[in-house]
Amino acid sequence: VPSAHPAAPSHPMAPRRPAYTDHRQTPGSGRRGQNSRGGRIETHRPRSKGRPIPVKPEIPLDLPKAIEIADYITLHEIAEKLNIKLRVLEDKVAELKLRVTAGQCLAAEDVQKICDGYGVALAVVPYEDAVFAQSVAASKAGLVKRAPVVTVMGHVDHGKTTLLDTLRKTRVAEKEAGGITQKIGAYTIRLKDHTFVFIDTPGHEAFTNLRARGAQVTDIVVLVVAANDGVQPQTIEAINHAKAAGVPIIVAINKIDLAGADSNRVKQELSKHQVLVEEWGGDVVAVEISAKLNKNLDQLLEMIHLVAEMQELKAYPDVPARGTVIESRLDPQLGPIATVLIQHGHLSRGDAFMCGNTTGKIKSIFGDAGEVLQNGIVPQPVEIMGFEDVPEAGDRLQIVTDVERAKRVIDSRRQCLRDSRSHDQQQEKKISLQNLYQLMEGNKTQSFKVLLKADNFGSSEVLTALLQKKSSDRLKIEIIQSGIGNITEGDVLMASTAGAVIFAFNVKAPQKILALAK
Repeated sequence: VPSAHPAAPSHPMAPRRPAYTDHRQTPGSGRRGQNSRGGRIETHRPRSKGRPIPVKPEIPLDLPKAIEIADYITLHEIAEKLNIKLRVLEDKVAELKLRVTAGQCLAAEDVQKICDGYGVALAVVPYEDAVFAQSVAASKAGLVKRAPVVTVMGHVDHGKTTLLDTLRKTRVAEKEAGGITQKIGAYTIRLKDHTFVFIDTPGHEAFTNLRARGAQVTDIVVLVVAANDGVQPQTIEAINHAKAAGVPIIVAINKIDLAGADSNRVKQELSKHQVLVEEWGGDVVAVEISAKLNKNLDQLLEMIHLVAEMQELKAYPDVPARGTVIESRLDPQLGPIATVLIQHGHLSRGDAFMCGNTTGKIKSIFGDAGEVLQNGIVPQPVEIMGFEDVPEAGDRLQIVTDVERAKRVIDSRRQCLRDSRSHDQQQEKKISLQNLYQLMEGNKTQSFKVLLKADNFGSSEVLTALLQKKSSDRLKIEIIQSGIGNITEGDVLMASTAGAVIFAFNVKAPQKILALAK
């Protein structure tokens, strides 16, 4: 066998390396390199330093293109989602230098890093949504038609509560201090074969606050306008809120029985704000009513029913309940209580639930008339007692079976709320004049939304015209709302929801409002 290291020129007195021989040949073998049975004998030679060591080929992974996870998930569950073994995923976590154990909850950003490492798209949904999706899949429940949820809006003292009062045949308006609605009320009204759920709001701030937190509970907005008073500032606000939410509007021209009532003037004023009724060639239904005299209310309900039929509203009736908090309060004797609109399924006394950043167990259920109930079904508004803490309006309530896991989810969310980094990330997403040009350079912003407040109508008109002239191909300036007077809490909520900047000309903003805006 030739030498593995041929002799190189060296010193004449240097010893010569002996030739390499195979010492493992079996005596009696016929030919060199074979044993007595004719089998080949492998000759192992020393590996040279420059020759690469063969690497075991990696087994290709059968990864999905995209996965959807809840905002609370463990490493073991991610491995199941990615269709890989936990050991393989732990190697990837070590490679990414993430300190996570198999049973520990992962933050969304850590899951994103893992999915990016595998080239898998990631979608994160709230834990409540994941529980609801599992409930629907497990029950194999089908969608059925549901009653519409109607929000009554309009200017103060135009007859919103009187309308509901007449429909319910109760005396709600007389019980309220000064005739002004003090809290949100949700009522179920049945007429013939139709059922309606009405929400009476104390102002547009509540409506905006619900929508700002992603709670789309309203299907139809009934805009109440007094025929003798016409379109007023709060009427315009209601129109803007309904349009921003993408909710169809039905105009109820109220007080047609009073002297000076002029429904045509109301329709003309509405047209100036892009609300065209059917008589004027538009698609907005308008009904002339008298809430006090119960005139044409049947016709109004019929129009609501027709608009709801066109929307084809449906819900899952045979799953654990899912709903939205409309109003919440802390009762001195009963503890935290919330008005919840059930949007899917059913709930009963004793059911465990999670809601926003709190959990609980249903102790009592009350109907809209104050009666004690054993259960509630979609789309019923109910008052629930049994919260550990007072929830916020817009929080999603979900009935759960795994109570311990729900509590871990809530603890994780509370920890996130205490984390200042998440707050800073949210602040960076808000548009401002400081980062406007930066966003324009990155082609991330095509529309710049402005909420305008001025001291008088003349100033408002001039500023509106000036801002519209500043629009260009790179940036469209969109005035979502213009108003007169000081900045209010409703203005801040509207701007926050729409992602707008408030421009204020010659008006004041109280310290409380400035703190809220910040």
